[in-house]
Amino acid sequence: MYIVFKSDSSVTGRGFSASLYQMPGGCGGRMTAPNGYIYSPNYPNNYNHSEDCQWLISVDRNHVVDLQFLDFNVERHINCSYDYLAVSWVKYFASFCDCK
Repeated sequence: MYIVFKSDSSVTGRGFSASLYQMPGGCGGRMTAPNGYIYSPNYPNNYNHSEDCQWLISVDRNHVVDLQFLDFNVERHINCSYDYLAVSWVKYFASFCDCK
């Protein structure tokens, strides 16, 4: 699984929290632990402008990742063109933004 968090240079939000595994320090990284958490930078405070975080999540063969968002708040945009969280897994791809 590959996760990307991007923000632009305008509006910021609280960001997100997802259950998985958090690497110490920095934004993004490679994760192989069976469970834990990842966060946007500065969470639960607003993330900074122009963030670019990438996580690569690896699991053992014949296992899957159960990614559950515990909180999600990024800049609203109908096409997720500004701030977003993208998740891709083999042939699956989705972008998430706060478009209510």
